[in-house]
Amino acid sequence: MPVHQGRAAEHLLAKVFVKPGDVVLMNYHFTTTKAHVELAGGTVLEIYTDQALNTQSTVMFKGDMDLNKLRAAIAKYGREKISFMPDGGHN
Repeated sequence: MPVHQGRAAEHLLAKVFVKPGDVVLMNYHFTTTKAHVELAGGTVLEIYTDQALNTQSTVMFKGDMDLNKLRAAIAKYGREKISFMPDGGHN
C-alpha cells in the first residue's frame, strides 16, 4: 500500500503486525517508531553493540546490531512474540 512517508508506513506496519505483548527488535529506535509500536501494545528492544553509544570509540560503524544479544532476545521471546525487525533504512 503506497503511503506518503516513512512514518505513515511504520504506523501501518505496527497496526498490522504488533500485538499486545509483542516485541520489535532493532538496533536503535526512532521516536516515532517506538511510539507506533507502543501504541499497538508492543515493546521496542534495542539490541545495539556495546560501542554504539560511546562517542569516543574508534569503531567505524556503531549502528550494528549485536548478534549475540539478538540471539538471546530471540531465545527469550520466541519467534511468535517478535513482530518484525526494521531494516534501519529510515532517512
